[in-house]
Amino acid sequence: MKKFVMPTIAFFVTFVIVFSLFAGVFGRVGVLLAPSPKVDAENSVKDFGVPDEWLEKYNVKLENFIDAKSDIDHDGLTLVQEYEYHTDPTNADTDNDGYADGTEVNNGYSPSGPGLMDTNNNDIPDKWEKDMLGTLVSDKYDDSDKDGLGLYDEFMYGTNPKKADTDGDNYNDGTEVHNGYEPTVAGDARPKVTLTIEKINLDVPVVLSKDTSEELLQKDLDKGVIHYPHTAMPGQRGNMYIAGHSSNYVWSKGAYNYAFRNLNDLENGDVIIAKVKMNNGKEFKYKYIVTLKEIVAPDDSRIFANSQSQVLTLTTCWPLGTNAKRLMVKAERQE
Repeated sequence: MKKFVMPTIAFFVTFVIVFSLFAGVFGRVGVLLAPSPKVDAENSVKDFGVPDEWLEKYNVKLENFIDAKSDIDHDGLTLVQEYEYHTDPTNADTDNDGYADGTEVNNGYSPSGPGLMDTNNNDIPDKWEKDMLGTLVSDKYDDSDKDGLGLYDEFMYGTNPKKADTDGDNYNDGTEVHNGYEPTVAGDARPKVTLTIEKINLDVPVVLSKDTSEELLQKDLDKGVIHYPHTAMPGQRGNMYIAGHSSNYVWSKGAYNYAFRNLNDLENGDVIIAKVKMNNGKEFKYKYIVTLKEIVAPDDSRIFANSQSQVLTLTTCWPLGTNAKRLMVKAERQE
């Protein structure tokens, strides 16, 4: 019995050694032949966030993960960033404005065109959104502070989108804007408004009248044409009503006695521009297109009729030298 024990043990030991060697060799071969999931992911272009089509457009080859982080045109942007910002990865200054793409991005400007960068195309610069909100918000009409101003209007008027009453005067920003007051300046501050009609060579100040008493309106007409209170302001939804003199008494020395003298020369399709200049230096320009011109009674309901769109109504006494009727011109806002 003993003479079989040693050979059996020897065979077992030999088998274990040979099996281990084979297993080790083929195990290593298996590792070498089977692609590593990590390596495969790093060599897959789609996992870098850069599509093949975009790379082919600029004849750029991407071999590995490191290549995706490279800056081949030395403008301060990686290949991934070039794709995100819609810039040319082979041109350091995509919009040819004298500033490298990376420099523009870092300073909040668009590297692929004029103006400030707006990657979500909501007409609001990314830098302003990030500074004020800490993130980008696609909806330009978002009104998270419930003050009556959408996000785009908050940007335009310089108000705080997280604070309903930016100037702390107990009137929310939307109420002030809609009533012709400055939302960033406490008190009775009002913007400057002008009306320009190139066809009749008119460029006249618009006085934002505070009430409709005849005495006050006549005094305001000495300073320009008048915007009736409680009607829409330029760029706001509703009916913006403005009236002006076509003539006046011979003894009246007002500088704007004939501001609307040539209003009858307007025709459908003519352009009227309302400009607004805020005390913070911001300026807005709103374009209106004439859609109607009629001679009407002074109490014609259409003069003050409200609207769900942005409408401008101009009136003046007519015919010249009388106040029997009114010449009414209607125009609609064109974006």
